[in-house]
Amino acid sequence: MINQHNALKLIQYAAGMEDKPGGLSWQQWQKHFNLPMQSPCLVFDEVGLALSAAQQAQGKTLAWHQLAKHAISQNQLDRIGTEQITLPFSYYFVTHKDYSERDELKLLFTWLEQLFCP
Repeated sequence: MINQHNALKLIQYAAGMEDKPGGLSWQQWQKHFNLPMQSPCLVFDEVGLALSAAQQAQGKTLAWHQLAKHAISQNQLDRIGTEQITLPFSYYFVTHKDYSERDELKLLFTWLEQLFCP
């Protein structure tokens, strides 16, 4: 089974400026796990397209847990192995101190919490 996964093409999300600090490339993954260096065959500038290509059996991609967990739970994607890398950056919900008690922001926060932290 692992050999089948090794033969899959690498799909890369070429992170935009907004994601680069917290993004991860195949080069970083291969270096971290001392794997032979391979270049991605497919490169997308939108993370959804990279995940969609993997769902369409075009290869394998690196994914943030929060973005891939639904597709994994629906058997649209398979997680390969248990390896993962904890990245130094995370995203936080922030607002101006005077707005934190606004009803519309509370609703948005509740919705985001349900979506990403069920």
